[in-house]
Amino acid sequence: MRSKKLAMLVILALLNLLYMKAPTSSTLSDDNKPPFKQNLHLPRIKPPFKQNVLLPRTRSTTSRSIVSVVVLDQLEKEESDPLVPPPKATKSERISWFRRKLPELEILKSTTKSKRFHGRVLELYNKNCSAQFFMVWLSPAKSFGPREMLAVDTLFTTNPGACLVILSNSLDSPRGSTILRPLLDQGFNLVAVTLDIPFLVKNTPAEAWLKKLKSGKMDPGSIPLYMNLSDLTRLAVLYKYGGIYLDTDIIFLNSMTGLRNAIGAQSLHPRTKRWTRLNNAVMVFDLHHPLMREFLQEYSTTFDGDRWGYNSPYLVSRVTQKVRRTQA
Repeated sequence: MRSKKLAMLVILALLNLLYMKAPTSSTLSDDNKPPFKQNLHLPRIKPPFKQNVLLPRTRSTTSRSIVSVVVLDQLEKEESDPLVPPPKATKSERISWFRRKLPELEILKSTTKSKRFHGRVLELYNKNCSAQFFMVWLSPAKSFGPREMLAVDTLFTTNPGACLVILSNSLDSPRGSTILRPLLDQGFNLVAVTLDIPFLVKNTPAEAWLKKLKSGKMDPGSIPLYMNLSDLTRLAVLYKYGGIYLDTDIIFLNSMTGLRNAIGAQSLHPRTKRWTRLNNAVMVFDLHHPLMREFLQEYSTTFDGDRWGYNSPYLVSRVTQKVRRTQA
């Protein structure tokens, strides 16, 4: 689970991959306070419609009728996630289950809506953004709560003029628009866009992996597939567009626009201060960076859906270690 990852995230440092040096630590003094207000409360928004609507008297009626309007939660029911495999299933049982589920997995398809992905991303980034940010949200829209809202708010507070694309099928909806409205009302350059995974992995090493997955002959693993798709998507979108990827629970203290080709460190050696494990929760890369392609290659050829972190923090750590050894 992502919460486990957060518990492990003891230190968040940013490393320059060109030199593989650990950053020096610093503390905030009275003269170096975070540029955002603590305990920031976002404005409460009004419901999109009234609970009770009074219909006017008409010739065909002799009395007024009160119609109860169904609230947004009921209008947009979110069913159980089809990407979560049955518990304690064997490998063959999971493959059979996944083959049956494939027709309903819209996230793996290029649909009329998802094919707008590229155009909508370019439309936002044509606004002279000071930086290009990406986040991925594959959970239900209703789960996007105060923590995530604060993360987005601090992103824009510390990075004025930035643009943010949230890759999310659930937030690219009427309900998602309502949830994100307090942020949009502040003038932030923000858009939630339905994923087009086939487009993102096209002409990358991960294209073969997706083809094999969609064939129904591959074991998706015991870990919910949406977690592994999130790991794949962040790699592919940075390779295709370049920019900054961040998890939706990162709170910003300073601007990130000065960083280039850097990645978050999950832990440092207590004596040497060199990283011992990296984490794909924070990544900053140029368009078509060769290391991002190496990440996608590793994902495609060594995918393991049964080991938590194998396709995410452990993946970027082992690939970067290989590259560092070859450059030594």
